[in-house]
Amino acid sequence: MRPRLRIPLATAVLVAGTVLSAGQQAPSAPAGQPGRFTAASSGVLVDVIVRDKKGPVMDLNAEDFTITEDGKPQDVVSFERHMVADTASSGGTTTVSGPTPAKPAASTPAIVALAYDRLTPEGRGLAYKASQAFLKNRRPDELTGVFVVDQALRTMTTYTTNPQKLDAAIEQAAQAATTQTGKEAGGLAARAGVNSPGPAVAGAESAGSPPGVGGGGSAPAAAGAATDQAAMGSAGAQAALVSAVTRMDQSYNDLIAQVQGHASMDALLALVDSLGTLPGRKTVLYFSEGLAIPPAVEPRFRSVIAAANRSNVAIYALDAAGLRVHSEQEQSKNQLAELTKAAVAGTDRDPNTKFTGDLEQNEAMLRSSPEAGLTILSTQTGGMLIQGSNALDKGVQRIDEDRRNYYLLGYVSTNPALDGTFRKIEVKLKRPGLEAHARPGYLAVPADMGAPVLTYEAPAIAAMNATPRPTAFPIQTRALAVPMPGHAGLTAVMIGVAASSLTFTEDTKTGTYAGDAVVVASLSGPAMRKQSQEYKMTGKLDQLAQVKSGALLFFRTPELQAGKYDVSSVVYDATGSKASVAASSVTVPNAESVTVGDLFLVARVEKIAATDTAMANHPLVASGLLLYPSFGEPVSKAKRPELDLALPLVINPGEKPPTATLQILQGGQKLAEIPMPIDKPGADGRLMQITRLPSAAIPPGTYDFKVVLFVGTNKVERTTSMVLTD
Repeated sequence: MRPRLRIPLATAVLVAGTVLSAGQQAPSAPAGQPGRFTAASSGVLVDVIVRDKKGPVMDLNAEDFTITEDGKPQDVVSFERHMVADTASSGGTTTVSGPTPAKPAASTPAIVALAYDRLTPEGRGLAYKASQAFLKNRRPDELTGVFVVDQALRTMTTYTTNPQKLDAAIEQAAQAATTQTGKEAGGLAARAGVNSPGPAVAGAESAGSPPGVGGGGSAPAAAGAATDQAAMGSAGAQAALVSAVTRMDQSYNDLIAQVQGHASMDALLALVDSLGTLPGRKTVLYFSEGLAIPPAVEPRFRSVIAAANRSNVAIYALDAAGLRVHSEQEQSKNQLAELTKAAVAGTDRDPNTKFTGDLEQNEAMLRSSPEAGLTILSTQTGGMLIQGSNALDKGVQRIDEDRRNYYLLGYVSTNPALDGTFRKIEVKLKRPGLEAHARPGYLAVPADMGAPVLTYEAPAIAAMNATPRPTAFPIQTRALAVPMPGHAGLTAVMIGVAASSLTFTEDTKTGTYAGDAVVVASLSGPAMRKQSQEYKMTGKLDQLAQVKSGALLFFRTPELQAGKYDVSSVVYDATGSKASVAASSVTVPNAESVTVGDLFLVARVEKIAATDTAMANHPLVASGLLLYPSFGEPVSKAKRPELDLALPLVINPGEKPPTATLQILQGGQKLAEIPMPIDKPGADGRLMQITRLPSAAIPPGTYDFKVVLFVGTNKVERTTSMVLTD
């Protein structure tokens, strides 16, 4: 049975009737980007914090610094010294020029975002105290916003200098309950007798208290647990239960880590990207009780770091878990010890699972360390991690020193190519006894793509901006206006490539194949939009021939402002390190009493189930059929006895339907014109008008099919081209 292709406003991959998985794993290049630069310039700005044992050092000049990019020395062409001698004063940023002439620093206010990521009541208490310390020392001209990270990014207050609004927003954030996706205290393993040896965190109430006193203590066994264990009888049976529930705990926690990780990364990415539109150096104070980075989340994590560096945003992570009594690694070690005892007791293991399988989770355990993810996030964005203390307010003082005292160095890269590669930046000081802290580097891609540049997109975007544009293999692209009721700007963006054009590796030992491709569509017009997908294609080697006989289809439906857009499409074969770029355009209509989309030839149709309500609202579904638009490829009359033309319309309720005619033109000359009746729209005004023509009545050749609609006294025209062959 041939699997059915579904395109629920997302991306589908159809290869010879086989739906392939679309992964999100990115290339393994380091994360990080520059402070600020544009596509038209290779200028790079780097903010540098210099400290000695006493604190910030602000008497250096340009000649005291050396900057290298990928090991090559760079000439400092601009130098600014930003400092605030008295943090309680109300003066602006001070700029002192050294011997190297420097452009005076713009008197832009500092911008700070306070973000609270799913904190427990104890964590919210520590974060609230630290936030109050921040407010106490905040300068009057500093813009501050308050946000809560949950399943979505919640705004407590937008950026403001109003202290009353900020105080109320922080109070609201401290009281805001967030989604807790974990199970009941202790988990299933604890209920089976696999208990944690002590509290994971010494909270504000229990700090310094013995285990079991205050907020901590071992999780008590559930009522009846002892009876349950006694009823199990043999030690082997008991060990089997321990092994089963521990494995269930592990599987559940892995899934939860992915859900929470994606939610945190998406929220941070949105926050950092929005800050990129604001001038100057920006700071995020990120309160979290740990940031697990499972493999599925790691590409998004690297993208957050890249976007932060790109937007000149420094992330300072504050571990709101406070003073940790024992680490996640210790708890994992104890769980593994229980599994080992269960195995020694004679528990039978799944024959498909290696005995050392659980021991191979070491990397995952390290990733789950509360400190590891926060450390990488902060240090890779020019910030730092405040941890291991129930007095986070003291860490805020250090953060204030950093963000108010720094140097801004500018250089023009000796490698101006925006080729998507990571450029490593190193800043060194000639004066001994000092420590320089700066961003590690950047991805050389255009500055404004309308959305954060994800790490896996970088090589594809570099190909898109190459001169001349690469055309390593044929690709197809098309963009169509497909308005829906209430969504006049809905646009269908499609990119197709033959799977045989892509590179696949073949592993004869495992009998598998693998391929990796990235598709990016960039829309430039009244607004900038970027859509993308990475495809990880794997399967059995004996299926590779069938896969290569099919094609990969990328489909997105962004909603755009009215106007004309140029669409650049790129398919990057990551395995073969080659790419192709194609261009198209689309005009998005204004919302009118009758909104007219683009005319297109239907390449094929697919019936959808009557119970599939999600697909029923798809913009390319009509009368229970999913319509696949043609890319403009030649149409064989022998294979297509009928030609189906589709025109999406939205007719406001109560509005009189327009009148229309269909013209057939060749070389600009009108060959025929026939009336085109307009059907009755649905109750919401939606209509996909289908017109069917017999191909036998049209000789082979190249034609334009034009629909002319009359809406009152207004005339609207839509045209599509077609090549007919025998």
